[in-house]
Amino acid sequence: MRRLYNEGQIRKLAQSGQYNEKIKYGKPLVRGTRRIPAGSRSKKTRYFDKISRIQIANLHCYVSPIDKRIGDLDPKSLLIDGTKYYFAEGQPEPARIGNKEINRILGKTGVRAMTTYLYHVSEQTQKLWKEQVRNRLERIGVLEKREWVVFSVVQYSI
Repeated sequence: MRRLYNEGQIRKLAQSGQYNEKIKYGKPLVRGTRRIPAGSRSKKTRYFDKISRIQIANLHCYVSPIDKRIGDLDPKSLLIDGTKYYFAEGQPEPARIGNKEINRILGKTGVRAMTTYLYHVSEQTQKLWKEQVRNRLERIGVLEKREWVVFSVVQYSI
């Protein structure tokens, strides 16, 4: 789903003004987790077509107390060419969509289709780096583990 969102350039279309955006924040978390610090909030973003008012995308992420996004946007549903793609609650996560299927869904051909394969290679390289290199360097103590540190923010006016 994230690849469909990224490669379909839904965010760019929203930023260019083709979609209306509605944002809803949750209550701040009292207890943080290893990845999400206390005080962070859930952020749900929805994009709607300006003309038909149909929901195009439903996204989720967490934002830190200083309003910085934590991790990647997590698409919950996408509407592409009249087909709705979504994760059903309580169901196991489906198998990843392959490059050919992404190109078919997004109608990509030629050079644009090749970018799908390049995106896939980039994604796999990052995954390999994390699994094979970074984790091992952390285990033997060469690199420090990444941990969240919460800073207080003070604004000064001049």
